[in-house]
Amino acid sequence: MQVGTCLTKLQSYPSISAAVSAVSAGATVDVCPGTYPEQVTISTPINLVGIVSGNSAAAVITVPSGGLTQNGVGPSSGNHASQIVVQDVGPVTINNLVVDGSSASCPSTLFIDGIAFLSNTGTAYGKVIDTSVRNTNSNACSGLNATGIFAEAGSANPLMVQADTVHGFVGNGVIFAYGQTGTIISNTISGASGGNVGGISLYNPGSAVKVTTNNLNGGNSGISLTSANSAVVQGNKITGITGTALSLNESGGGGSNNVTKNTVNDANCGISNSQAAGSDVYLPNTLFNAVSNICP
Repeated sequence: MQVGTCLTKLQSYPSISAAVSAVSAGATVDVCPGTYPEQVTISTPINLVGIVSGNSAAAVITVPSGGLTQNGVGPSSGNHASQIVVQDVGPVTINNLVVDGSSASCPSTLFIDGIAFLSNTGTAYGKVIDTSVRNTNSNACSGLNATGIFAEAGSANPLMVQADTVHGFVGNGVIFAYGQTGTIISNTISGASGGNVGGISLYNPGSAVKVTTNNLNGGNSGISLTSANSAVVQGNKITGITGTALSLNESGGGGSNNVTKNTVNDANCGISNSQAAGSDVYLPNTLFNAVSNICP
């Protein structure tokens, strides 16, 4: 089925939410070029795909006129207001969409996201590929945890975040938290200027998360590991960081992480290792123009 009318011989729906609610497991929802001011909740394993149609613009999901409201729940993080939320199901593939979080309003929930995979009563998993997530929390709402792509507690099945562009956000680009497993590979991440901006955060993730060949530019931090186990962080390029480019904090548990073969250019701190586990490996990395290469 399709959202819009760009394809022939397919049943058409006026909104993404209407199509997602109507499909059966395993179906593909093709989204025609256009602007869709809505929050999308996915509770069935599907493929959600933006369609290229001639010279038309992309399929863009924007914030509804009334702002974002709570539509998802994480087992540890609590309530989320997400533009797209995958709640407790998988596999779900999100492909070739634009998710634009530009908004003048601030939701009342603690967490806001461009895309969220939340595993509360079931496992949310799948892929986010070739998608642009931009301007999440662009108006820098105070007291909120904002993330372009957020994934929590998906330990039973991995999530792949690949070849996406996450930019213009205030908060974090990508977070895997509280047992989340999977791969973050070949993404381009750049936050808004000013504000509290971080690139990729592994916060008490599941074991053996892979973060490879990403390009990160700007912000207070590049890639941060907190209580991570056997993570592989390699081949990433990190530039223009006002704080720490690579941070290892296993004081609360974790270790055996491999953070090597990354390139850092222009950071206040190249690698923060004072809280690293004895089993962590964080050399060699290539560091240019850091005020301090190794720091607390």
